[in-house]
Amino acid sequence: FERQPHAGGMMRYGIPEYRLPKATLDKEITLIGNLGVKIITGKAVGSHILLADLQKDFDAVYLAIGSWGATPMQVEGVWLGIQYLEQNIKGVDTKTGKNVVVVGGGNTAIDCARTALRNGAEKVTIMYRRTKEEMPAEPYEIEEATHEGVEFIFLMAPEKIETKENKRILHCVKMELGEPDRSGRRRPIPIEGSDTIVEFDTLIGAIGQSTDTRFLYNDLPVRLNKWGDVDINGKTFETSERKIFAGGDCVTGPATVIQAIAAGRHAAESIDCYLNKGYVKEHA
Repeated sequence: FERQPHAGGMMRYGIPEYRLPKATLDKEITLIGNLGVKIITGKAVGSHILLADLQKDFDAVYLAIGSWGATPMQVEGVWLGIQYLEQNIKGVDTKTGKNVVVVGGGNTAIDCARTALRNGAEKVTIMYRRTKEEMPAEPYEIEEATHEGVEFIFLMAPEKIETKENKRILHCVKMELGEPDRSGRRRPIPIEGSDTIVEFDTLIGAIGQSTDTRFLYNDLPVRLNKWGDVDINGKTFETSERKIFAGGDCVTGPATVIQAIAAGRHAAESIDCYLNKGYVKEHA
């Protein structure tokens, strides 16, 4: 069951064409369909179908929901990163303009910046509140973005947007790094009196993503962890509910395609064991 109009999930709607060609994805999905897998699109768990009903109707259920919840910025008038990518892939005119600022330091921020260039932006700047060394994006992604002409502003954070004489202005503050936070990276601290402004046409916020598990509120009481992701037995991929397995972004938070595929393979082994033997053998 897939909530989008076409199969592929985050791989289709959250990853730009230049990184994952949709023709390649379609070939993979066709192979899966040819094996006899029935794919039903336009059906979202929580609104069209209930997990409790799936538990009754099927012998096993695997949750593989992507982290589509974009962390909002405390600034009005901002595109949210993952939604910006999704709308682009769906062919919606995102009216990027010539001068684009992307706030964030992860792979999604890089994707947004490189997509904006491909949408005709003449100047694209990534603003990150820490230094280049603290960026969570893959080093090769940063390198490729730099090669394509993306500029970087480090140790800077946005505060508010102002429109002045038909120009959009982003008020920012410079940062310095303090003690490490729970991520292990040094925490950025605003420098008093360091206010500065940056002009832009479009601002895209890509400061984080999470899994939206609100669909479970009136459904099965699947146990969640402290981050709101689905809690599983890491050796069997079983959730707290009978017959329900889970893996990928909804368990780990935003990760890579290959990590989600690996989770799917491990879960498939567990499900096969469960269906044939009535119990799940733990992975080493």
